[in-house]
Amino acid sequence: MSFEFYIAADRPIPEIKPRGQEILTVGDMIRMNVPDGPVPWKEMDED
Repeated sequence: MSFEFYIAADRPIPEIKPRGQEILTVGDMIRMNVPDGPVPWKEMDED
């Protein structure tokens, strides 16, 4: 099954070109409300 999304805008929208893997920091995980693993996120260095 596939999905298509359409965005209405009055100006051109640039294409997003993925560059491969994106490295997430602990701070990113906290902001995205990712559940804690064996060690809680708040106990780790945010970088």
